Amino acid sequence: MKLFLLLLIAFLALVYIYTFIKIRKKRKNPAKSAVEDFNEKYLSPKVPPVNNNHHLPANYKKQITKYNSTIDYIDKSEL
Repeated sequence: MKLFLLLLIAFLALVYIYTFIKIRKKRKNPAKSAVEDFNEKYLSPKVPPVNNNHHLPANYKKQITKYNSTIDYIDKSEL
């Protein structure tokens, strides 16, 4: 019985020391919160897109189709 209690106390002491060291390491290396990480990743100032039209021929004209049209809606009576 005494051996069992001694083993139990030793086990609990090891668990306590392990968690104590783990918590201490977290305090030394403060990680960014989820909100700070999101703000840095998604709300940072965006770089304007680079115009890549330098490789197109001089006589190229962009075709407008019904899928990329500048008109959103046309009433039937206007047709």
